Amino acid sequence: MRRLGFRGVDRVRRTRIARSIAGLIVLFVALAVSDPAWANAAAPLYAPGDEGGAFIARPTPLVVEHEELGFRCAERGCEFEAVYHVRNPGDERVEVIGAFYGIETDHFASTADGVDARRPLTPEQLGAIDRAVAVFDEAVARDSKIAREGFALGVDGHARATLTFSGHMRPISGTSGDVVGYMGAAPLETRHPWLGTHARSDATARYAYALSPIRDWGGSPNIDVSVRCPDARFWERGQDGWTSSHEDGGFVARRSIAARDASTLNFTIVDKPGRDVLNGGPFVGIGDRVDAGQLRARFGYEMAVPWWVIWSASAETDFKGTTTLIALGEVASPDIIVIIPSLALGAGLPVQIRSGAATHVGVRMQLTVSFPVLSIVLPVDVFPGDASSDTWQVGLFAQASF
Repeated sequence: MRRLGFRGVDRVRRTRIARSIAGLIVLFVALAVSDPAWANAAAPLYAPGDEGGAFIARPTPLVVEHEELGFRCAERGCEFEAVYHVRNPGDERVEVIGAFYGIETDHFASTADGVDARRPLTPEQLGAIDRAVAVFDEAVARDSKIAREGFALGVDGHARATLTFSGHMRPISGTSGDVVGYMGAAPLETRHPWLGTHARSDATARYAYALSPIRDWGGSPNIDVSVRCPDARFWERGQDGWTSSHEDGGFVARRSIAARDASTLNFTIVDKPGRDVLNGGPFVGIGDRVDAGQLRARFGYEMAVPWWVIWSASAETDFKGTTTLIALGEVASPDIIVIIPSLALGAGLPVQIRSGAATHVGVRMQLTVSFPVLSIVLPVDVFPGDASSDTWQVGLFAQASF
């Protein structure tokens, strides 16, 4: 077998190192792009019993001819208005008592033909309504902490009335928008705790409104539902059964539900839209070209799109006529409770300008280990068109980010 000389062995080792680093970068990118596990680290918030809905004590012969249910949602939550168009088909006056569940009572209003319809209810009346609610949700009926606001309606024979409920809805569940969780920090925040933009996905709120009580009224009306938002960013995409349009400078989602199909209406609002482009900040570093014993300094600027891919533009110099300009992208993991550093694998394009020599364009592979503010950077550059000993360049830097 032919023996390889020193240069041949060195070239084989370099090739193997390059292939190993490239393989790690490909694997790291594939895992991150597939759906980073840490992106779901923040657990959903849940507030059971905030399902809104108007429940009555017992079925009534009063007929609801039509119901209009509208929501206006923004960052502060959702305001609702439910309008029942009621008709009494009989000869005698009919009275109904009920309670609205799961609302903020200081924002609640109920009117019948413009007159306040709110009524204090006796324990016996509330007990009867709770038993009706138990058919829908037994846990809600048992929970005395859930808001209940009483109302009453009376309609003369062959007369009509408009019963209106309005108030502030509370979400039953949601997500905080944190991309990592309270024990960790996104990689850009780890490197740039002062100037870096806080990474956040969409913070969502899920609302539930009980439509099923409509079945205790006479008739089989359609319920026309509308949800209005300042713009489409506040409406979570992918919700089935809705049509959308832009009206009066805002976004509106609509659907119509038959009373016979009425159960619980659910929809999700984006309370706070996330950030796609994150500002990082400047960094400076000092280190050595370890394969040549050459002191180098580096400085540059970083940002992230999305939060787990860091993009940077930097310059490195030996202060002796060699300067390298680098554009780089890194796939990075979070920093966990400061102890476990953020790890990043990157690839980029170095352009090396040498005094008195031709400019060379190469390929960079880079490993970065980041604690808050401080990072260790290991870049490996390859300049394929360079026949000199500078074809391969390996550096090691200590870096501070701001």
